[in-house]
Amino acid sequence: MAYLFILCAVALVLLYNGFVRYQRLARNISLAKATGLPYKVSPIDTFGVYWLATRHLWLSLLHRLLPQSCKGLWLE
Repeated sequence: MAYLFILCAVALVLLYNGFVRYQRLARNISLAKATGLPYKVSPIDTFGVYWLATRHLWLSLLHRLLPQSCKGLWLE
């Protein structure tokens, strides 16, 4: 019975975290639209520690897996 309580607690924390992240993203997109400047939405924080430490792994996978039509300057 305790594992069910722990599972529900973990699920609630994950749902809350996802909801907060979505709210922040929506707020940032609306702020970007208000500036009138062009903007792009990316799931990757290119200045984040995790990305900087593992970018060579992910970029090599993307180069191999993505079709040519999806590759562009953003991948470099």
